[in-house]
Amino acid sequence: MKNLTIFVLSVAASAFFSCSSVRTSEHTRQETNTEHSQNDQKDIITVQLQENQNMQVTDTNLNISFLKVTEDSRCPENVQCVWAGVAVAQIEVMNPFSRPMKFSLATQNLPDKGYSKSANYQGYHIELKSIAPSKTFSATIETSGKKTPYSITLEISKASGESTPKEATSR
Repeated sequence: MKNLTIFVLSVAASAFFSCSSVRTSEHTRQETNTEHSQNDQKDIITVQLQENQNMQVTDTNLNISFLKVTEDSRCPENVQCVWAGVAVAQIEVMNPFSRPMKFSLATQNLPDKGYSKSANYQGYHIELKSIAPSKTFSATIETSGKKTPYSITLEISKASGESTPKEATSR
């Protein structure tokens, strides 16, 4: 009887510890996937700039300036248009080791017109994600004598696939 009790307890303990290790390995697998997803997200830096704003992007040596919107033929909100239109933002990018370069980034890739949503500079891929504000039907009406300034959202990633931090600082 004593041997039976010891046998039952050892089988129960064995089953408990084997279930525990399965849970641990599943938990470890979940943590690894989460860390991998976070690392994928760290590869992209999102930057928002107002017109005439300059920003040093942390740990990239890139300095980006949003100069102006050179074209905005986008279809106004709540209006049906034959063509969606395009907006083009002019930015200037530089680092301490090179001369500044100007790029015109568009809201659409239109190769026949020479428009591109992205550009590469010194090992970085810079993509225009949006230009705000959206065009409205009353875009010509000014608020308090001033037009609403444009802002842009850019995504920056390392062209070589190396990880970069998800921070940017304004100047």
